[in-house]
Amino acid sequence: MFEQFAILAAGVLTLAAVIVQHLHTVTTRGPGFALTNRTEALDRTGFSGRATRTVQNSVESSVMFVPPALIVLLSGQSTGLSMLAAQAYIVSRVVFTLAYWAGIARLRSPAWAVSIAAILAMNWTALTAVLDL
Repeated sequence: MFEQFAILAAGVLTLAAVIVQHLHTVTTRGPGFALTNRTEALDRTGFSGRATRTVQNSVESSVMFVPPALIVLLSGQSTGLSMLAAQAYIVSRVVFTLAYWAGIARLRSPAWAVSIAAILAMNWTALTAVLDL
């Protein structure tokens, strides 16, 4: 069941995005900034902005992917479509994350579109499992 791996990988990718964003902030602002109440906004341009937006997008994407993947996994309704969706989701999210960090929009946007298609496919599989279609 690749869905199980994909659920874990979604969390690991989000964690990686958080760590990269935090390390970049500590490197550019100094370790003391991490201990403040952060009333001063983070820079939203350059790598700093891309790293922050990568975290936000990873959280949003995981929230759309993990629940239906859990339904498929827990109901034992894994299908060829759900396994393909899980594989496409993870590969596209890795590509998306790396492309976003590198500022390669021509790669980032198609990777995002593939991940959305994978989310839709996983939701369809979960819906058919719940409705017993």
